[in-house]
Amino acid sequence: QTTLTSLDASGLTATGAFGGLTWTAGALAAAATISGSAAGTNVITISAATKAVTYTGGTGADTVTVANALANTITLGNGTNIVNGAASGNNTVTGGTGADTYTTATTGNNTVSLGDGTNAFTATTGNNTYTGGTGIDTVIVTTGANTITLGGGTTANSVTVGASAGLNTVTTTSTGVDTMNYTAAPSAGGYYTSLTGWTKGDIINFTGASATESATEATLGAKIALGGSANFANYLDAATATTGTQGELNWFQFSGNTYVTMDNSANTSYADGVDVVVELAGLVDLSGATNAVTGVLTL
Repeated sequence: QTTLTSLDASGLTATGAFGGLTWTAGALAAAATISGSAAGTNVITISAATKAVTYTGGTGADTVTVANALANTITLGNGTNIVNGAASGNNTVTGGTGADTYTTATTGNNTVSLGDGTNAFTATTGNNTYTGGTGIDTVIVTTGANTITLGGGTTANSVTVGASAGLNTVTTTSTGVDTMNYTAAPSAGGYYTSLTGWTKGDIINFTGASATESATEATLGAKIALGGSANFANYLDAATATTGTQGELNWFQFSGNTYVTMDNSANTSYADGVDVVVELAGLVDLSGATNAVTGVLTL
């Protein structure tokens, strides 16, 4: 389908597959606007589109496959929805009250807001902006500079960051136990993840960033303190200067914020791409934070 620029199937009100829309885009001559069935199961494939597609779903389950470099706009309904594909464009994806999953496997700076259901967003690269709702959010990003806002409510949310090459920010207003996971160390000390809203009982899990950690501590104890002329690099070096048990956690405060480090190397200074640092916005007392499980810090 290459000449179609508008298709409205919202008048289909039956549920399930028989009441849904199945549509595959071709090399479109112009941008297309597509509306799926109001209540049926919609299956939309826009990977071959050569012009941007705007898609709006209904209350049924939507499956949208997008693997192009365009700036597509996808508005999902209130069903259980899936968006996937190796999309390298800057897509905008909005969900409803149902459970939404968006998985993208290549570059692209996506803007994602998945509503109040149980949601999952996975992006391998790109500088993504994610906003969750009151349900459980599970977010996995790797090398980009991402802005992640977890919703409120009492849910336990999870964010996983890989070998980031940019500054990530993660904000939560949830009163549940939120978990920050690392699968790799940031590529440099300045490419840390900044956490806002993390409170007592929330978790920072460093175990994925090191295969050799073995240190545990009942509590973190006193923070590292240096002279007034010390800069951020000086603090990083002091916090990761140990050459003994790898995986040791330390903390310090600098320029109005709080930082936790994991020392993964035998270096006497911070090692880019090996050691880990995470920021907690504001001055947070971590002296009583526990490290009873190897590599896992409970605030």
